[in-house]
Amino acid sequence: MNEIRKIFSRLKRPVQNESGMAALIGVVFVIILLAAISANFIVETRQKQSGAAITHTSDNALAIAEAGLRMMEGCMLNNDAGCICNNGAPPNDCKTWDDPANPLGPYNNIVFAGGTFDLTFAQVDVSESVVTCVGKHKGAERVLSKSVTRPVLPCGLADNVVTTCQLDQAGGVTVTGSTVELPGADPLCQNNLVPNLPNPPGGPDFDNDCGLFPNPLDPLNPTTLDYDKFDMDGNTTCTINGPGQITITVDKDFVMKDTAKLIIDGADVIFEVKGKADFEDDSSIEVINGGTLKFHGDDKITVTDDALINVVGGDPANVLFMSDQDVKVEKRAQFVGAAISNQDVKVEDTAQFTGLIFAGDTAKLKNNSTIVIDPSAGGAILAADPGAITCP
Repeated sequence: MNEIRKIFSRLKRPVQNESGMAALIGVVFVIILLAAISANFIVETRQKQSGAAITHTSDNALAIAEAGLRMMEGCMLNNDAGCICNNGAPPNDCKTWDDPANPLGPYNNIVFAGGTFDLTFAQVDVSESVVTCVGKHKGAERVLSKSVTRPVLPCGLADNVVTTCQLDQAGGVTVTGSTVELPGADPLCQNNLVPNLPNPPGGPDFDNDCGLFPNPLDPLNPTTLDYDKFDMDGNTTCTINGPGQITITVDKDFVMKDTAKLIIDGADVIFEVKGKADFEDDSSIEVINGGTLKFHGDDKITVTDDALINVVGGDPANVLFMSDQDVKVEKRAQFVGAAISNQDVKVEDTAQFTGLIFAGDTAKLKNNSTIVIDPSAGGAILAADPGAITCP
């Protein structure tokens, strides 16, 4: 009985250990503080997750807008059959995008990558149009615009892969991207678009001497080099560095063979050759870093036996071959650019040609050769020098 009384007596006493009470209160405070921090963390995490979702959606909308813009630019410049602007009426809208009478679009709600995009067009002039693409993804929208341009070819030359007065096509030839245009009685026929060269002054022979080219060129002072004959062979590699322009005249024949290589790196190079020009035996010309090549011949130009013209670098706008006589690409040779001839242009014997052809007489496309349209071919040169060819 006395023990029970002692217990009740202890319960009735006030707490004498104040430090213990303070510790208890501190523990309770820490628990409340941790609960508050946890609640705040949960709220902030949900907000960040929501913000991340919004950012991700916006990024997707931007990616869709960029993809739609790139796709449309490719269609406007290359006129591929599968493009949306070629699937309506009239056909070949992609090709006539610079014609005010045949405006493109608008094209709306084109499904792509879990979202959609809209395309609208504003024509600036006959060679330029501004394309605007709105990418949409789960309520987010992003807008991008780009100016798309292509050079206007002089003399009314069409941007078909082949413009010719007569066609001789046979033997498994593949023509991609356009049909052949036959002007018939058009004034382009039987006219000498390629002017004759003046007689060059002549000079020493060029025989694998790359040191004769100034490197780099003076961008303010065009350079002219005059030779009697031009020969590159025996694994020789020459480089002409830009920026700047160089004109190389050759009084007689021009020959590149035996894996000889000429690299045009950012320079604007003009060859004027009175005699024949032959590219053969794995020889090659590379046009890179915005350089251009205009090769003007009075006699025949032949690219043959696995020779490569502008395959490395590969922008068709930057290369133009033009001749008063025939231009021939044959025997597994590859050519990227434009070819204009007062006579015949021949692509034969499994050759590959990417660009544009104009033949004042006959285009001869034969023996498993492949031709791919690129309406920009030669455009950079003709835009800078419209007088390069003589319009009727």
